[in-house]
Amino acid sequence: MQAEAACKEANARDLHAHALCGIGMALTTSGDRDQAVTYFVRAERMFEDLGLMEEAGQIGDLLAALQT
Repeated sequence: MQAEAACKEANARDLHAHALCGIGMALTTSGDRDQAVTYFVRAERMFEDLGLMEEAGQIGDLLAALQT
């Protein structure tokens, strides 16, 4: 039961991180880069916490591009 609950929580956090990325993309498109960076940083940290380093790296690359 605990393993199942942990899996569900990890899945929910993964979905949350992807939702944060979507919000960040929408904000980027609307021209609010500063607010977008906030959402991308939160998503990057969530991916790192979940051990999803490929996704975290992609967000890191995106953040680097936004800050240039």
